[in-house]
Amino acid sequence: MESEPRLAIRGVSVRFGGVEALADVSFEVGAGEILGVIGPNGAGKTTLFNTISGLVRRYEGEIHLDGRPLRGLPPQRIVAHGLARTFQNIRLFKSLTVLDNVLAGQHRHIVETVLDSALHTPRYHREEALATRRALQVLHFVGLGATDPGALATSLPYGAQRRLEIARALAAYPRVLMLDEPAAGLNTGESWELATMIRRIRATGLAVMLVEHDMRVVMSICDRIVVLNFGRVIAQGTPAQVRADPAVVAAYLGDAAQP
Repeated sequence: MESEPRLAIRGVSVRFGGVEALADVSFEVGAGEILGVIGPNGAGKTTLFNTISGLVRRYEGEIHLDGRPLRGLPPQRIVAHGLARTFQNIRLFKSLTVLDNVLAGQHRHIVETVLDSALHTPRYHREEALATRRALQVLHFVGLGATDPGALATSLPYGAQRRLEIARALAAYPRVLMLDEPAAGLNTGESWELATMIRRIRATGLAVMLVEHDMRVVMSICDRIVVLNFGRVIAQGTPAQVRADPAVVAAYLGDAAQP
């Protein structure tokens, strides 16, 4: 792992009126690492994701991506700096094809001007061909290589739509990928296929941050786990350390703590 963390969260607190959604949250994620974030409903996991990705912009503390502060940046600038995410509820572009959804994810990497687009210059054709080739490679990487790229995104089965959303995030070529409950709604077989894919993503050197309620997935793929409860970090460590922590068992895991 690199000495400089890809993502550093230091003393982050968020308040909505009189409600403290996050309180002095600190942790780091390194290159080639999968960090799980778990906790009961209302623990602050979604607020944490939204704060890191720029959807919540009023907070105390510091968030750094590759040593660069993210405070004050809108979501699109944060994506440009190398952070991409998925959402708990799938947010595909429903009127677009499978291919166009992935192309939308890499729009910032396409080097062409308005004039190029209007006149269909040689650079326009070159960039579009390159973008299409990259998009098809990403689709193959997430296991959708046999899917018709011209099909509407909403025509895919639910599990394939989950993969497509991850493909769109990967198309932005991030250095940090945040996955918000990617196994939600998947059957057991699909969940294990997802876990295998996340390991492949980690093997490319990305830092992966994962919010997930499926403890089988979390415990099998995460290098480290951060546990939130009422907006505070109550534990962090390896899956084995977290599973054995009495505070975590009492607050969240219960029977799921058993191997």
